[in-house]
Amino acid sequence: MSDDSIEELEEGQIISIKMNECEPVQNVPRSIKEEGHQILKLIDNQDGTYDLIVKRAGD
Repeated sequence: MSDDSIEELEEGQIISIKMNECEPVQNVPRSIKEEGHQILKLIDNQDGTYDLIVKRAGD
């Protein structure tokens, strides 16, 4: 995942990010929060992947 995908969104837009379990699930949400974006939901797909639903913050 790259922060560029979030940064290309308009303020208030929502993106879904598919991640593998383990390190990404621990690190990506923390990084997104540090950037000031809002995590709306983390969905366990029960197949070793998660979908992280993020709302882009304003600049």
